[in-house]
Amino acid sequence: MFILAYESTYENQIILGVYSSLDTAMIAVQRYTQDEPDSVFYRDLVIRQFTVDAEPEMDTGIVVWSNWREEE
Repeated sequence: MFILAYESTYENQIILGVYSSLDTAMIAVQRYTQDEPDSVFYRDLVIRQFTVDAEPEMDTGIVVWSNWREEE
């Protein structure tokens, strides 16, 4: 299972969607970032991968994609 989330150190984590594959999660990322790909909100997007029988802890899982970029 893949979780698309807005994840920041000062506002914790907001789950935006749960997807069955990385491909469908990346399609959702494109929808979220098509208007303002450089906004702070979009820069804090991550996709985490969870196993189906894992305990439901939102701060666990493996980050498989992150939209984080250093500010110029």
